[in-house]
Amino acid sequence: MERLLSGWDMMRVAALSAVVAMAVTEALPPLAAAERFTEDWAVARLAPARPQNQRVVIVAITEEILARPPDRSPVDRGMLAELIWSLRAKGAAAIGLDVLFDQPTEPAKDRALREALTAHGAPVAVLSADTSADLTPGQRAFHTVFLNGLLSGHGYLARDPLDGAVRRQLPWLDGALSLPTVLAATAGVVPVTLEPQVIDWLRPAQGSSAVPIYPAETVGALPQSWMAGKLVLIGLAVPDADRYRTPLTLGRPPMAGVEIQAQILAQLLDGRHSPVLGWSAVAGVSLIMAFLAAGAAARGLSSPALAVIVALWGGWAALAAGGGPILSPVAPSLSWLVALAASGRQ
Repeated sequence: MERLLSGWDMMRVAALSAVVAMAVTEALPPLAAAERFTEDWAVARLAPARPQNQRVVIVAITEEILARPPDRSPVDRGMLAELIWSLRAKGAAAIGLDVLFDQPTEPAKDRALREALTAHGAPVAVLSADTSADLTPGQRAFHTVFLNGLLSGHGYLARDPLDGAVRRQLPWLDGALSLPTVLAATAGVVPVTLEPQVIDWLRPAQGSSAVPIYPAETVGALPQSWMAGKLVLIGLAVPDADRYRTPLTLGRPPMAGVEIQAQILAQLLDGRHSPVLGWSAVAGVSLIMAFLAAGAAARGLSSPALAVIVALWGGWAALAAGGGPILSPVAPSLSWLVALAASGRQ
């Protein structure tokens, strides 16, 4: 026989429904993927575009540079040395090399790069390989010797094990700060925490980039004001190397690693935090939805399940479009449905 829920039963049903919804969403790949997709869609399509960050600049090593003989990989170190001298002459505040140095090249060019890296002027931070990097013992040994005496930071980009997308930054890994964190420190910006953080993706207006990007071969001809006082990241921008999925690449080609590092650096300099809410917020909203469903059942009210879910998803879209917090409605919707089912007959 159908009976109304007591207050205690209502709380138990709500709590259990929220737990079940959260657990199922994480455990079942299709639901977990749907949760990631709705968050990414809000970031890449719904959130308002923001102005380009002008404190960070990317100098892109393009296919045109790599096509020049004799070196494609490793990247020509004589060219890198010239870039560093040119950027210093144009007043760059600091330079980050998002290039891995794991083997020797022409001795003269290696010496030229070393001199450029250690000379007085704007500090230069180079990429350090984390312990997960696929290096041979010989490469690891050369890399360790090369880094000796240099400012360095890891460039590890954490990929989500579910879909391989990069959504989080790791300011600290294997006893080393990240390259963006090291560069931010040269500007006097110290992170509040070294715990992993969700990246606050700067979505630029259509047709522009999050930060200015200039091909390396054009740096010598650029106005000095375009580099003066800027934090400059040098890295690969070619179709077949160092590319990653991110929320911003939804339906688009993967993003260059140096662009992700620039996004992280810009976030650190601006002191921004991602609007994507974490697990605790999702759990809280899921519990509220379950409690509302159980409460409706406890009062014998007709439960307009579809209307409530539509309103929940509409609120999600409106908040994201208004620049507010972003929270996937997948788990809260499931929590509502589970609570309704559990409260149907007692």
